[in-house]
Amino acid sequence: MLKRILTTIAAVLVLSSVWSVDRAGAQNFGPAIEELTPIDRDGKNINVSALLFGDAFTIPGHHLEEFDGETSWWTRRIYVTADFLSLGFGNAVFRIRLEANQKDDFTSDYTSTLKDAYIQFRPGKHRIWLGRVPTLTFDSVEAHWAYRWFERTPMDMQGAPSRFDGFRVTGPLTSEGPFYYRVGAGRNDDIGFATESVWKGQVGFTYMPSSRKFFADLYVDYLDESEDENQDTAMSFQLFGGWNGETNYAGLQYFHREWENNLAERLRVASFYWVHNFKRWHLSFVGRLDHLLDPSVKGNDISYIPFDPTATADAVLAGFDIDLHKNFRLLPNVRYVTYGTNDSGLRPDDDVYLNLTLLIKVP
Repeated sequence: MLKRILTTIAAVLVLSSVWSVDRAGAQNFGPAIEELTPIDRDGKNINVSALLFGDAFTIPGHHLEEFDGETSWWTRRIYVTADFLSLGFGNAVFRIRLEANQKDDFTSDYTSTLKDAYIQFRPGKHRIWLGRVPTLTFDSVEAHWAYRWFERTPMDMQGAPSRFDGFRVTGPLTSEGPFYYRVGAGRNDDIGFATESVWKGQVGFTYMPSSRKFFADLYVDYLDESEDENQDTAMSFQLFGGWNGETNYAGLQYFHREWENNLAERLRVASFYWVHNFKRWHLSFVGRLDHLLDPSVKGNDISYIPFDPTATADAVLAGFDIDLHKNFRLLPNVRYVTYGTNDSGLRPDDDVYLNLTLLIKVP
């Protein structure tokens, strides 16, 4: 099976290299404050779309015995989204999104959940969201990274919920920028596939000049678990910067979360990514390095790429995005996780994944 997967990856790369169609780039090199719900739907009042991504993979080595040597397929996400544009509230948009996935035990059934259920109002250049809305924790990072289907952002991977029930407001601080704000508050109650139950307040600020060549972002939140069995509170901050070129873009992030009564759950993550588009080919290189300064809090419970919870870690992600069609992409990639020495003086085994990642969009 490993030989077949490697042969498929090589064949796809060879095919992609002979194409020579001019293109602007695999990504829209937009900044972190782009809208998450577009309003242009070709004049339709209701738009329904679907998206699927998953991996054919083999795992030559892993710190978990049940992963070591495994070769299979898993469907990481299926999204079905309905946007309703004519609600009688000006240009407001109502979105419903259903999510399904297959857990990482290779043979499990699909599990589904309600991912999004919100109304978005659009007064001027501002956006007001009410309902089950996207978190502010990593929305700016995810918007610029633009490869959620390849891998989650570091904070998403390490267990921060992607949604909460509440409100968020975003927009420019002045009519033409260059400063932008986002603020939100609400509660997580084991939403979707997340397990964090907490009240939260979030605020972020972005500086982005009119050239859009670079931006800087600051994010802060306060978490309150006083009603939960943990009865704890936490403060977080994140520094994030991005650069956009004609054929390249890159981002650098540092996140720090500290719980008041539980130092063992402190989480500090630094991450760098770089994407290069080979302009005359349907091909982009995607690379990322995540450095965990503390052992992973979620550890072995992380779906698809579990981390050893006893040691610090460095994760390298690298692959080639092959844009076969506007609705179909392949990304052969390698994921390598290496660990530091834990408190017992032992170094966990490295994790190695060889994946062929697939993305399908309809329409």
